[in-house]
Amino acid sequence: MSVQVGAGGYGIARSIAEKLRLRYYDWEVTSRAIAEIGISFDALPATADMSLSDRVMSRLTLANLFEDELPPAMIAASFQMSSATVAALSATPCRLFIEDVVRDLAAAGEAVIVGHGASVILRERPSVLRVFVRASLGTRAKRMVAETGCSLTEAVTALDQSDELKSHYLRDAYGIDWLDSANYDLVVSTDRISADGVAEAIVSAARARNASLIAV
Repeated sequence: MSVQVGAGGYGIARSIAEKLRLRYYDWEVTSRAIAEIGISFDALPATADMSLSDRVMSRLTLANLFEDELPPAMIAASFQMSSATVAALSATPCRLFIEDVVRDLAAAGEAVIVGHGASVILRERPSVLRVFVRASLGTRAKRMVAETGCSLTEAVTALDQSDELKSHYLRDAYGIDWLDSANYDLVVSTDRISADGVAEAIVSAARARNASLIAV
């Protein structure tokens, strides 16, 4: 899954994982696992190797056991990409490391993976359903104001920056337009559909995708 900040995508992704009894991974979970073994994203280009990937995967197998996770609506909100982070993640060794982790997560099966460029990295896998959860800037800004108490201007600025940084990362790393619907199997807007409704739609799509694979 790929989500726009303020679209409610993280809570939706978590709900999907619960409904389908899947493991759940996002940038918050991954960054926490990396921190557990004493590494920062900025340091990854100099240390990314197979042993590090194995150690991170070992921590990620415990991801669903963390007791200090954020409420569903705010999951991954504390991991906001900065320009420096984008530069570090786009660097070839770090990017290849993240790709290895994502592929390992997919190989382990039955998971919801949010972010990480997973929709690009895993696009050739028949079993993967690529989903984009979005909302209009106005809707997202109003939600951010309600949740954080910031001004509408501050919310719009923060959301514009978030969209630009994600676009920058995926453009530099993979040469794709993050917002292009052609990069996904399903694009859902939360402007006029509730989070529960969107989650149910994605669950239905996932089950239909699984059924089509079984029928082949």
